[in-house]
Amino acid sequence: MDETTMLVLAYDGSDFAGCPEQDGQRTVGGTLRGALEQAGVTIRQLEVLSRTDAGVHARGNRAVVVHERPRPADRLVTALNRHLPLDLRVVEAEAIEGPPVPVRKHYSYRLDTTAWGDPLRARTHWRPPLPLNPPALIRMARDLPGERDWSAFRRRGETRQDLVRRGDVVLVKASLPTSVQPI
Repeated sequence: MDETTMLVLAYDGSDFAGCPEQDGQRTVGGTLRGALEQAGVTIRQLEVLSRTDAGVHARGNRAVVVHERPRPADRLVTALNRHLPLDLRVVEAEAIEGPPVPVRKHYSYRLDTTAWGDPLRARTHWRPPLPLNPPALIRMARDLPGERDWSAFRRRGETRQDLVRRGDVVLVKASLPTSVQPI
């Protein structure tokens, strides 16, 4: 008898070519499929629910796997993390019935605005090529909340028709660069 399990993922996307499986590319979906197979899971279907592009990090992205032979969720998490690289982890698993329920998403875009380019932020922050105008960013962010049609970003094979989503909050925060202390 098959079981459907929702996996909650966390990953540093720096070395991934995005989520969807792609021939010859290291992807979140492909790496997760490999770990499932190494853990002895017979996969009927695997889908990472939120697409992320190359280099994008995520905490809380979800994947659904339909597999043979039910196994306890905690044991599945342990088995998968034994076979996953350190930049991709399964943080939670839960058996579900029916299609997955949509969840709210929180997006965080981090910018390195230091004059020199902080090497400790290189994998987690985007470094704009030109100086930014924080007051202008704040003004533009005010227009973003509301309903938006994301059909133009439809992935190949997407069958859902309703891709209108609501954004509730856009927050722009400026953080000062961390000072460098001599050792």
